[in-house]
Amino acid sequence: MVTEKKIDDELNKLMLAYVAYLGRAAYELDLSETYYALKELNEARAKAGLRPAKVDFKTLTTENQKIVDEYKKLLKEKHGSYVVVRDESAVTEKLEFKSWVDDLKTSEKIKLLDMLNQAETDDWSDEELQSGYDDLLEYDTDVRVPAAAFVETRTVQHQIKMSTWKAGGLLTVQRIAAGANPCKVCQDLDQQIFEIDECPPLSHIRCQCIYVPYFGNSFEDISEEIDIEEVA
Repeated sequence: MVTEKKIDDELNKLMLAYVAYLGRAAYELDLSETYYALKELNEARAKAGLRPAKVDFKTLTTENQKIVDEYKKLLKEKHGSYVVVRDESAVTEKLEFKSWVDDLKTSEKIKLLDMLNQAETDDWSDEELQSGYDDLLEYDTDVRVPAAAFVETRTVQHQIKMSTWKAGGLLTVQRIAAGANPCKVCQDLDQQIFEIDECPPLSHIRCQCIYVPYFGNSFEDISEEIDIEEVA
């Protein structure tokens, strides 16, 4: 029989799976993120007829590591991180701290308790109740946890990319809606140009949209010939 104690025990397992998933994602946000962001910038510069960006790769990776460390600290100490919140009335976006662990536990417990009440009302058998319980936990472990982790990790990836591009002299970027079914947020912002310090982060669930370097009059060319394969 599914009891409230069993629900609490399983919720704790779910949260451990969530934190472990985030930990693996955070571990991958190190040198490679900076390297590929710089590579993407220089490929765009080459297409625009510009020389590779002048950067101190070692200093840049050190600075970007601080972003990752802050992310890990938020996960460990506050059980959450900064994600995109959209203000529909102002049609703007901002980063806001969200405790995914607390939110997941609260919402999941409500769903499970509602299921218990429904089972009591409809006189479910033990087998039916166990099946419903297993389905909910399986969905959260396989779908909700990865989706939440994706949102948090993408926020940090965005910060690293913008930090790298800014260090390479880029001042403006262009938002591109991508994927088979771009989210409504990105459809509204598709093709728009933003100053690099003001572009809304990419953190929507299952969003595949991107930013690309934008070369206009606001771009400051502080480049010189370098080989990013060597500095990596």
